[in-house]
Amino acid sequence: MSEVAHKIGAMTSTTWPQLEHALRAAGRTRGWLADQLGIHRRTLANWEHGHTRLRTTAIPEIAKLLHVDEADLAPTGIDVAAHQLPAEWAPHCELLDPVEPGTPEWVAQRSAGIDCAELAGVLGVSGALSPMSIWLAKTSATPETPEGNKWDRRQLPYLLADIETAAEVRIAPVGAVISTRHRWLQYQHSAVTAQTGLIVHALPGTLRRPPRTLPAATAADPLYVQLQGAMIVTGAPAAIVAWIDRRGESRHHTVAADTDMQERIIAAGEDLWRHITDRTLPELDGLQVTAEALDLLHGTALGAGEAVVDVDGAAAEWAARHQYLTAHIEQLQTERDQIANQLRALAGDRTAILDERGVKIISLTPDGIHEDRLVRDYPTIAAEVVTEAGALDVQLLAQRHPEIAQRLRRTRIETRPAR
Repeated sequence: MSEVAHKIGAMTSTTWPQLEHALRAAGRTRGWLADQLGIHRRTLANWEHGHTRLRTTAIPEIAKLLHVDEADLAPTGIDVAAHQLPAEWAPHCELLDPVEPGTPEWVAQRSAGIDCAELAGVLGVSGALSPMSIWLAKTSATPETPEGNKWDRRQLPYLLADIETAAEVRIAPVGAVISTRHRWLQYQHSAVTAQTGLIVHALPGTLRRPPRTLPAATAADPLYVQLQGAMIVTGAPAAIVAWIDRRGESRHHTVAADTDMQERIIAAGEDLWRHITDRTLPELDGLQVTAEALDLLHGTALGAGEAVVDVDGAAAEWAARHQYLTAHIEQLQTERDQIANQLRALAGDRTAILDERGVKIISLTPDGIHEDRLVRDYPTIAAEVVTEAGALDVQLLAQRHPEIAQRLRRTRIETRPAR
């Protein structure tokens, strides 16, 4: 058990004098504090006397309410910036120099490799990144904006202390590391590890639902790709993912190494890194983020009055292909909409269509309401259920006028081929 978990455990197993001193200094009562936290007074008493475990986020909340530093209520926690390379990781990676996020040194370090958090973009499964946008970030002098916030860092020690107890592992801090075999691959998350060499990946913030990676992982999940990349860097056999649910309770799940995914990551990453070091554009995909990256790269030159000569005819070929696909997309969309209407009519007021074996072929699910029809046919009601921001409050419409909401409901067709 770490020093954090030991101190918190000792604090909750006897008494909590720090709380009494803070309440007295603020002139507040335990009843007032319980009401502010939204808990029963008995719950606070149980925390104070060690009868039940402290909620993960309780200390930061109490410190804010009583206008004291968290250090006055609890240990300062794990220094996530500390650098300790686990023996199990030593054959696979090296420590990077500690740098402050947002500084020129931090930008230079990020530009010297691909971080595991960017690997989903390398594979084209990230909505925020693509190979082209990563290429631009690494080859451009424009500094990146560091992510995260102070609240996440304050939350981390308590989350890790809970995971130590729940998973029965010893957690130690580790800094940013770089793969010794794949020098382009870095793991810059504020990583921590257990005595078995497992990664402990703490997710920031409070999550209303478990990450999509948990418990079933898919190749299209950015977090899953990031974790597999981290295992490539460190040689860790698995990763413990930790997060806080909407009730303030800590949760964790173990994700094992995936050899096939790791091979995909290495192949795609090495290819992109060659393009970065050679300053040659990577293969372009159809993602919106790629179009935005190209706009950033070339957008300022638009309107310059110059043109590129299509010497080898490549542009003419692409233009013809683009025109052909544009026409066929419109045709396919029309046919798709026609088939959807036929299926909708066949389903009637039912929510699904089954084949003869009882296997679901299509599902009909609610998809909002027809706002244009609401405004056209029921302008008074539409004005009644529009928020100050100009958005339609569908729930309010359903509460006040359920028949109209039902009449104007849109449906979405989801097809599932029968097996």
